[in-house]
Amino acid sequence: MKLKVLEAFRRAFCKDKEDDDTYSSHCNCYKGSRFDKDYKIFKCPSCKQKLRVPRGKGKIKITCRRCSFEFIKKT
Repeated sequence: MKLKVLEAFRRAFCKDKEDDDTYSSHCNCYKGSRFDKDYKIFKCPSCKQKLRVPRGKGKIKITCRRCSFEFIKKT
């Protein structure tokens, strides 16, 4: 019975090498061609939250939505 439960867990949550569409354990929202060229990703120095900022705006003040920490970066 233990093997049946483990096998069901593996099928549901583990990614097989030949089948790439089964399960993704993390969000790939910021990966891909559209996000790479349109936005730049920064991490908040205070809480390490990922922040998406549009490219080509020069030096801007970025405010973290999670902790309200403000910092200046060049995009």
